[in-house]
Amino acid sequence: MVLTQEHISELVEQYGNMVLRLSYTYLKNKADAEDVVQDVFLKIMEKNPDFNDKAHEKSWIMKVTVNSCKNKLNLFWNRNKRSMDEAVETAVCDTYDIDSDVLKAVMSLPDKYRISGIYVLL
Repeated sequence: MVLTQEHISELVEQYGNMVLRLSYTYLKNKADAEDVVQDVFLKIMEKNPDFNDKAHEKSWIMKVTVNSCKNKLNLFWNRNKRSMDEAVETAVCDTYDIDSDVLKAVMSLPDKYRISGIYVLL
């Protein structure tokens, strides 16, 4: 079966809200849940699955949604997120020593190199 724009629109209309709600329950973040919704419907267009019936269609979409959420939760970024309070507690001093040999060396460079070097120090 060839997927048409019309059929995809019908699937989005029929299952989009349900996919969004399921994604939100997993991810607890609206933006991430919306990303999963897009991923799910892109996956349908990519794979073009041949569904036996409406129940098979729905279960396939829900399974892809759950798997996409689990994949998003397992991303390095999500595994290593911290709250701002935790980040402040573990932050290293973000100031630099004015008498530092490194800073003096960077300041003696021509503008072209010095400006990019300062960003590294900050």
